[in-house]
Amino acid sequence: MYEPGKPIKEVARELGFAGVSEIINVASNKNELGPSPKAMKAMAAAATEMHR
Repeated sequence: MYEPGKPIKEVARELGFAGVSEIINVASNKNELGPSPKAMKAMAAAATEMHR
């Protein structure tokens, strides 16, 4: 069964980064920056063929 990662605030506190505001959470396959423009273009191109 899938177990999600710890909340970012908890990890920051454990590692001594509690006061840092610029932490990006990439745990559990998260990407705070969103998909890359190249990925978006590839998905849009593939969307027209999804029914096949």
